[in-house]
Amino acid sequence: VADGGSTDGTPEVAARFPRVQVLSCARGRGRQMNAGALASRGELLVFLHADTRLGSDHLDTLRRLVREPQFAAGAFVFSLYPELPVFRVIAWGVNLRGRLLGLPYGDQALTVRRSLFLELGGYAHRRPEDLDLVLRLRRHTRLRLVKPPVATSGRRWLAEGYVRTTLKNWLFLACHLLERTFTRRWPERGELEEVGGGGGQGAQPPAPSPTPPPPTP
Repeated sequence: VADGGSTDGTPEVAARFPRVQVLSCARGRGRQMNAGALASRGELLVFLHADTRLGSDHLDTLRRLVREPQFAAGAFVFSLYPELPVFRVIAWGVNLRGRLLGLPYGDQALTVRRSLFLELGGYAHRRPEDLDLVLRLRRHTRLRLVKPPVATSGRRWLAEGYVRTTLKNWLFLACHLLERTFTRRWPERGELEEVGGGGGQGAQPPAPSPTPPPPTP
């Protein structure tokens, strides 16, 4: 868990689980995910947003993918909770975009082979860091959508409206693609080196947060 200075007790709750490592790092999704990647040791890096759920079936899929040498990057099929008819329509559109355009987003648990992630320099430290990484990944491999679907909270659609939120997402995508086409604001590499003090295989992870002792029963 890469914590960016939260005040809701996230580090304390996460530290109750003995196999969870808690990191303190600068706030920002790109920075936090880069910090988590450097602190990890696995061959596959799975970037899980706080409002996205993974279950045992997803872990079985990841174990299978790590044994497939040809798998380099991908994401899970998208779904939203709570289960509402309108959310099924939205999820259908998201998955269609992922299949036809090869553009899954960060709330689909992006999964990248460690060597490729390091080669690309990890995430950028400004938004949309997930879309930027996906576009750079597409130059090296075909991103695969895998099942079972991963469930992400639909709270943003519920709070801001179904149509408005969906249109904002598509407008954001269009603006980013135009920016990449007509400007040089997005470099070929991410900003992993800024977190690791040099990046690459020898980069050092940030220091973990002090882990408080588990609560007594």
